[in-house]
Amino acid sequence: MNPDSETRPGPPPPLRIFLLTFAVILALAAFVQIQVLPAVRGLHESVREQNQRLDRIEDSLALLHYSNLPDKSSETAILDYVRYWSDQLSKHGYNRAMEPGIQAKLDLATRALKALGTPAYAAVEAAFVGALKEGDEQEAYRELLMDIAAEINKDEAKILAHEVLANPGMRSDLRNHAARTLLKLDSMDAGLLLKEIILSESHTGMVKPSPIYLNKGFTKLPPGITPGRFRGFFNNINYLMESSFAGKEDVLLTVLQQDGHDNATYSAVVEGLRTEKSKRGAELFQRYFHSSNPEMQNPMLRSKMAYAIVEIQGKKACPWMKKAYALEKSNRVRKNLASLIRDYCR
Repeated sequence: MNPDSETRPGPPPPLRIFLLTFAVILALAAFVQIQVLPAVRGLHESVREQNQRLDRIEDSLALLHYSNLPDKSSETAILDYVRYWSDQLSKHGYNRAMEPGIQAKLDLATRALKALGTPAYAAVEAAFVGALKEGDEQEAYRELLMDIAAEINKDEAKILAHEVLANPGMRSDLRNHAARTLLKLDSMDAGLLLKEIILSESHTGMVKPSPIYLNKGFTKLPPGITPGRFRGFFNNINYLMESSFAGKEDVLLTVLQQDGHDNATYSAVVEGLRTEKSKRGAELFQRYFHSSNPEMQNPMLRSKMAYAIVEIQGKKACPWMKKAYALEKSNRVRKNLASLIRDYCR
């Protein structure tokens, strides 16, 4: 038999199976790309449009619910509803069984006011200013109104939150809430204002007047009560750290070198400088570690300083730590120093 006339053998069976499988996969991929994906994208778009229509229907139903109340505008009726249920939330918010139902009612009211749009903002702001004249029992109502204002008109709510935070005559809890609100609406503005507050006030009240925000003249709010204690003043340090303000380190270093702050404020400053990896802060911690300032003699605060020093300086802090350990009288602080020496100074 002539070898040239013999039939050339085909690829081995495993290779034929692989090539056939690969061809099928390519065909399926082409089908999915050409036929299936456009249909899926169209379905997603249709679902999105349906959800938007449902949202509009829910908003309309919420407004209809309140518009049936006699002798009241929609805004007034909704705000009365908000006031009632915010009172219930204050009374029963600790009750896990009741809180979700109350919160759902408040969400409905917020949704209804938001559906009314910008015109409803004036009514919310007027209700907020009116509530400022009432006692502490309306704290939750005031905070909720500020939240609703931010949902309706962010630009106007930013001004409102700024003025509440800047006004030393406002209640401390409300100023803290205003700081959180302003951080969400304008982080830079919040940081700049918090800087001024931190450098001008303390937990005991005003330290020095700040013309940047004290004397600007408030257009929306009453002057408030006589400036007094700022409960939870240390929160301003934490809020500053959350802001986009770039000069945090300088502000914290200034506060650290001021007398008259409480332990909570100094503790927040130490944590802030630790976060900033401040070399200048570490040097000041070493200087103030055995400070005569009563507020800086707290063992927990001084332990925080020691941990921050090591975290910032690393092994370079070992000579100081060993010296501090030899001088230390607090058993708690000595224990923490010994732990740091053992971990970092081998």
